[in-house]
Amino acid sequence: MFAFLFNIFALAALLIYLYRIRAQVSGLVRFMLQLSTFLMEILFWIILGLVCVATVFLCVLFKIHDWVYALFKFLSELFIFIMELLIGFMNLFVIILIYKLYGIYYGW
Repeated sequence: MFAFLFNIFALAALLIYLYRIRAQVSGLVRFMLQLSTFLMEILFWIILGLVCVATVFLCVLFKIHDWVYALFKFLSELFIFIMELLIGFMNLFVIILIYKLYGIYYGW
C-alpha cells in the first residue's frame, strides 16, 4: 500500500513539475520519461506474470502444501511492493534529472 501511494505521489509531483516547465522541457526529455515508465511497467507485468505462472505450476506439479503456497504468494506480493517502489523512485529520479538539466540550461 505504501509503495502504491508513493508511486502516485511521485507521478503527481512529476506532472506538476512538468506542467510548470512545459515550455522549457524538450520533447526528448518527455519522450524519455514516458518510454522509461512504459518499459518499467512492461518489465513489471512480465516478471509478475512469470512469478504467478511459476507459483501455480509448482503447486500443481508437485502438490505443494498450503504453507509453501502461502510463502510463494507472500514472495510475489513482496515483489509487487519492490517493483512499485522502483517505479516511484525512477519517477523521482527523472524529476531530479529534469530539474538539473533545467538548472544547467539556465545557469542556476
